[in-house]
Amino acid sequence: MGSFSLEENKFVLAGVEVDPTTMRVRRDDQVERIEPRMMQVVLVLAAQAGEVVTRETLEHQVWAGRVVSDDAVRISSRR
Repeated sequence: MGSFSLEENKFVLAGVEVDPTTMRVRRDDQVERIEPRMMQVVLVLAAQAGEVVTRETLEHQVWAGRVVSDDAVRISSRR
């Protein structure tokens, strides 16, 4: 399993440019800033592109083993 960190360089995922250093995503001319936790979710999913990512994997890699509610995982991965 690959891993990314917030210090990684820009990359493109499904036509969206992701820049972890500035916490921004860009598609065409639209740029959005996303929260650090959301960026971590994006990085975990990008590292495992094409694979199923379990809730347990997200909890372990994004929330570092902290107990989180179902809503925290569900909301973060839908944004």
